[in-house]
Formats: sequence, C-alpha cells, structure tokens
Amino acid sequence: MPAFFPNKTMQMIGEIELKIEILYRQYQTALTDGNIEKIIRFGESYFNALHNGEMTAEERELLQREVFNLTLKDKKK
Repeated sequence: MPAFFPNKTMQMIGEIELKIEILYRQYQTALTDGNIEKIIRFGESYFNALHNGEMTAEERELLQREVFNLTLKDKKK
C-alpha cells in the first residue's frame, strides 16, 4: 500500500488552486482588453481547469456570449 503524504497532497492542491487563479486573472484581463483570441484561449483553459478538463455547457455558452457581446461592441465603434 502506498504511503500517504499529506504535505505533498496539500502542496499539489495549492498548486492547482494557484493555476486556476492565474487562468482566471488572465481570462478577466482578456475580457477587459477585449482580446477575442485570448478570451477564448484563457476562458477555455480556466473553465477546463475548474472541472478537470471539461467545460460545462453553461460555461461554454457564457464564453460564447462574452465573445458575441464583444463583437457587437466592436461593430458599434
């Protein structure tokens, strides 16, 4: 039976949480900057990281709405 290393496990959890936080910040920055390519890339990465590699249908719709709204905003300029 493999040994359980709580410190190592906690470290791994902390690293995952940090990665998700970084992806979230990158996604928010892309939304603020209006960079569609980065919104899609960081948005997909962020939502996938939240669910171990699989976005929910609601998150995919949210991401599509964000890009659509940005496109409309750009057309109004």
